[in-house]
Amino acid sequence: MAPPKPALFVPVAVAAGAAASIPFNRGGAKTATIATATYYTPAALAAAVQAALTAADGATTWSVAVSATGRFSITGSAAFILSWGTNLAAEAQQLLGWPAGATGSATTQTATYQHQGGWYSDDPVVDDTGDRAVYERSQTVA
Repeated sequence: MAPPKPALFVPVAVAAGAAASIPFNRGGAKTATIATATYYTPAALAAAVQAALTAADGATTWSVAVSATGRFSITGSAAFILSWGTNLAAEAQQLLGWPAGATGSATTQTATYQHQGGWYSDDPVVDDTGDRAVYERSQTVA
């Protein structure tokens, strides 16, 4: 299933060494690093996170998704802990929507906030279908 299309998505540029690491603990402390690139969709960013986790811990099967509300969730075939807060300048916690601090041990971790670069509205801003009221229509002078 394709991730939802955000109401607004600003391409996310991940620079070498800056806000690209995902520190986690699964059988010991490990760090995944998101590849340096510009990501134009939430799906592309999710795929990069999944590839980074697989490269850091190939013994675990990883799945990364973006919800309809713009929150990332990471699922592993074994329980893991996200260890955010050890090096905030190099970590992707804000990029992916997690607050500082370690998470509990679970097989699925879901971000608290929407990911950086995307904005998902809960309700449509305007409904521009149908006729406009007479006082809003342009008027012609006879």
